[in-house]
Amino acid sequence: MRTRLRVAGSPSTRHRRASGDLLVSLSTYVEQHRLGTVWLPIDVVLDEEKALIVQPDLLFVSNERKGIVKDWIRGAPDRRTRSRSLDGLTGVRASA
Repeated sequence: MRTRLRVAGSPSTRHRRASGDLLVSLSTYVEQHRLGTVWLPIDVVLDEEKALIVQPDLLFVSNERKGIVKDWIRGAPDRRTRSRSLDGLTGVRASA
């Protein structure tokens, strides 16, 4: 059995800037409307037995689902985002 460890470099300054801008906007809206909590990169444990753990750039957990917030996020968040950079263009992908 072969095992490979893939280590990615840290995100670029453009990536961090896009994530930061989104964090400010999203956090402001969520706090004003008391909808839940916005989190910076944190492990999201989707399946502990299968070691299925992801770490989105930002994620949102609604008040209704705050029970998944423990030592890490244990279960799928309401919304997650991943900033991406392609050919110098920065975009944000949101997923439910």
